[in-house]
Amino acid sequence: MAKSSDLARVQLEARIAPRTLTVIQRESIGRTLSPFARQFLGRRIRLDWSIQDLESTIFAVEVEDSIKRAGIDVERANNLNLNGTFNVGVAIRGPVMDAPFVKTVYDILHEDFPKESMGAIANPQYNGSPVTITIGFKPPQGLDTLPLPSAVKPP
Repeated sequence: MAKSSDLARVQLEARIAPRTLTVIQRESIGRTLSPFARQFLGRRIRLDWSIQDLESTIFAVEVEDSIKRAGIDVERANNLNLNGTFNVGVAIRGPVMDAPFVKTVYDILHEDFPKESMGAIANPQYNGSPVTITIGFKPPQGLDTLPLPSAVKPP
């Protein structure tokens, strides 16, 4: 009986724990993304999140640190998000020319957060746009496999 209650507690703690990247993970992500640094010379990755949510803010700053460790500049978007949108999970969007980078970021985050509602897309619709990573609210318990809109799929 104790083993099953311990397992249930551990599973619950994992579901409600904030998303976070350790320093070691951020260093590893930086090394993995560093081959893309030349591709982004003179350009920045756009990072967006809901500043009203502390968990999303901390996670976004950790993602920003990871990308900067790769030697890639990051631009913080207008994070006030006053237009009433409610982003859940992580969405990565970018132009076709950046598809390998978009997929690599998706793969890294999906590996560390396999139950996160996450999607990525690189297509002509975003040509001329920066790669944008949107960190939304952590999905509520029980909705951690919430599907993203059909337009947001891994490249």
